[in-house]
Amino acid sequence: MPTYMVFSAPGALTAEQEQRVAEAITAAHSKSTGAPRYYVQVILGAGEGCRRFVWGQPSQKQLWIRGDIRAGRSDEQLKDLLLELMRGVARAAEIDEEDVWIDLNEVRPTAILKFRTVFPPAGREKEWEESLPAPLREKLGITP
Repeated sequence: MPTYMVFSAPGALTAEQEQRVAEAITAAHSKSTGAPRYYVQVILGAGEGCRRFVWGQPSQKQLWIRGDIRAGRSDEQLKDLLLELMRGVARAAEIDEEDVWIDLNEVRPTAILKFRTVFPPAGREKEWEESLPAPLREKLGITP
């Protein structure tokens, strides 16, 4: 399950912008990787109260996203994901694209556990979903 943590200056985003940023990240990840939307979690306000510096000065403009995603994507998929994230988040937050900074970290699927099971390799989501118990599939909105 990809986890995206979004860091910005305190008060830089309204609640509405935060909702739009979360939706933009979810949409970009699902579109670029083919992973289901329910895989994506977004944490906003990460580090609330901490101060961020860029070039030794307090950062007011940059919105930084740190994402942990499953390893196994091609360089082209990663590039597409980065660009989709940048564009969507800039629109959602109403900031310049150059002020969206993203660092993605790839995690081996065997090091990820969600829903009481180890995650599948990229591209094997369907068979993983089919192996889940029926009540969990229903909860996640997975139809047979």
